[in-house]
Amino acid sequence: MNEIEPKGRGMYYRRDGTEITRDDRLLDPASWDNDSRRVGLDEVTFRGETFNVSTVHLVINHQYGDGPPLLFETMIFAKGDWADLFMLRYSTEEQALAGHKYIVDTLRRNELPDPNHPALER
Repeated sequence: MNEIEPKGRGMYYRRDGTEITRDDRLLDPASWDNDSRRVGLDEVTFRGETFNVSTVHLVINHQYGDGPPLLFETMIFAKGDWADLFMLRYSTEEQALAGHKYIVDTLRRNELPDPNHPALER
């Protein structure tokens, strides 16, 4: 096991949550393709400003403590500026889709997302 891999679990995962082994990574470069990792991308206007809401499959487990692997991420960016303004991570694609929809819908109502909202269960 690599030193940086979380103990007791793998480091690389498919969208369905199954682990990708080292051999799989070598044989399946599509796992790393940006288009196949995209879960959602929406442009929204919030209080007169344009933002991009992007949700992707991370491939790499971003859970560095106890708990299930964190494999998906939603971020909000100001249009034309890829410095993130907001970020949430999820364990499953279902959670990521629900979180993405909640954030987009909330911003379109000119409201700020509540990071503790039930739609953002992770």
